[in-house]
Order: sequence, then C-alpha cells, then structure tokens
Amino acid sequence: MTVINESYDLVPVGDLQLHPDNPRVGDVDTIVDSIGAHGFYGAIVAQKSTGYVLAGNHRLAAARKQGIASVPVTWVDVDEEQARRILVADNRTSDLGTYDESLLIELLESLPDLYGTGYSPEDLETLLALNASPEHDGDLQDILDEADASAWPWVKAQLPPDVYALFQTIPGEDDAARVTALLTIRHDLEADAETEVA
Repeated sequence: MTVINESYDLVPVGDLQLHPDNPRVGDVDTIVDSIGAHGFYGAIVAQKSTGYVLAGNHRLAAARKQGIASVPVTWVDVDEEQARRILVADNRTSDLGTYDESLLIELLESLPDLYGTGYSPEDLETLLALNASPEHDGDLQDILDEADASAWPWVKAQLPPDVYALFQTIPGEDDAARVTALLTIRHDLEADAETEVA
C-alpha cells in the first residue's frame, strides 16, 4: 500500500483554486445549507504544488459563498497525472455507492427535522412510497400508467457497447421510454405464453 506524502493546515480560501478540469457539477446551495446547519467539517484535499482542489471543489465554493475566510486542507504532494487521477477517483467512487434505503429512511425519520441533510420532507415521502409494498391488481401496463414517473427511482446500468447498441433499437424517445417498452413487451410475451399453456 502506498501512503501519499501529505500535510494538514488551515488555509485562506484565496490560496486555493477550484480545479479547472473538475467534471463534477455539484449542488453548492445544498452544501451551503449543510455548512449553515453543521459548520464546516472535514478537510479539502489540494495539490501542494498548484493549490488546485482535488477533492472538495464544491465545498470550497460553498465556503466562499458563506464568507468563510479559512478552511482545513490536506495538502498532497503528487504530480499532475496522479492529481488528475485523484480528482476523477474521488468523484467516481462516490458515484458507485448506493444506499440501504430502509436504513436511510430510519435515519431520516429519527431526526427532528431534515434541515442541513440535503433531503426535503417531499424526498422522504417519495422514499417511503417507493419502499412500501405495492399492491396492484392490474397488469404491468396499468402500473406504468398509474405511476408518477417523477417519483420513480433512478437505476444505473452499465451495458457492454454491443448490448447497448441492441437496446437502442427498441422504439422510444429516450432510454427510460425504451425500458418501459421492454418491460411491456416482456409482460405481453409472458401473458401470451400463459394463454397458450391454458
């Protein structure tokens, strides 16, 4: 295991630079709310030689918006290639995480209010609705017709290029419409198979 040469310091926000190649688009206003509720905690990770932020670009932007003069920084002594890898990895490892939604609901419901959590009461209602045991007597199309699409959970799927190319041949204006069409086709085929057996 390699341990990066690093040091820790309290640094004026003017001495740090948002990384110009950061591809992540964060919700700075939500981070501002979190800082307002809890204060600034943790440390920003920055490249020692350039002052570029590698982890915490949006936290720095939120700190500036809050008028915070100095923030804790972990300086890492890395070359340009490794700095870019850290920048990408910090974002990607976050993307790959998921939630135990039952535990998340339990945690959110245990709080007196949701201020500073990034969740709204409407978000909690949606989580509760999506995790309730649905009881539908209708077929799949009835469920799809009745569902509020804005409350559907997002599902990430990584498909091999050839499979995705095949998926693109399914009629639909976008991937969500193609998934709906695919589920409907499968349901219809299962219904036809049941009819033939009967």
